[in-house]
Amino acid sequence: MIGLLQRVREARVDVEGATIGRIGAGLLVLVCAERGDTAAEADRLLAKLLKLRVFSDAAGKMNQSVQDVGGGLLVVSQFTLAADTRGGNRPSFTQAAAPEEGWLVLGDMRELGPDAEALHAQAGLRARAAGLKRLYALGPLSAAAAVAFGEGGRHFATHDALSKALQDELHAGVRCLVKGSRGSAMDLIVKALLAQGEESPHVV
Repeated sequence: MIGLLQRVREARVDVEGATIGRIGAGLLVLVCAERGDTAAEADRLLAKLLKLRVFSDAAGKMNQSVQDVGGGLLVVSQFTLAADTRGGNRPSFTQAAAPEEGWLVLGDMRELGPDAEALHAQAGLRARAAGLKRLYALGPLSAAAAVAFGEGGRHFATHDALSKALQDELHAGVRCLVKGSRGSAMDLIVKALLAQGEESPHVV
């Protein structure tokens, strides 16, 4: 796993006009996952980034970490860091890990208050801007997210219907993010996915 970091006064990531990530002073980090990398490599990189002493202390010496100065951390995927230019003028990216297809499984976030429907719609727009391929929504509020997401967005009325759709449609190379407030009982969906993972090589 490769990380390229830059100290910044501020940084943000915009996709199709929508800001999907923003920090003030801190570290902007471009990260490339390489073939064979696992969550362990990601954990080690994160631990190193949080402890690197690249910020100045009161004496002007580089002696403080991003945590010490209360800075932000913005991590951006960048597969080109794995480029191999030794074999000619066309770089090879075979060392970069193959991209995974991302799906969002979203239950109602009931703690968002009177603007909840608009905020769910915004979540759908951000998921689309972030490059996720599908959005599965559960609950009346999350329906707005599925509509805003557009093609690939689907709404389900019950946990059973959502679980059945995921069991039928999940395939190798997909990574699911499951999110929702505790009242949405999304743990039932997680348990169903984990149970499926015991029987299917497509669920990890």
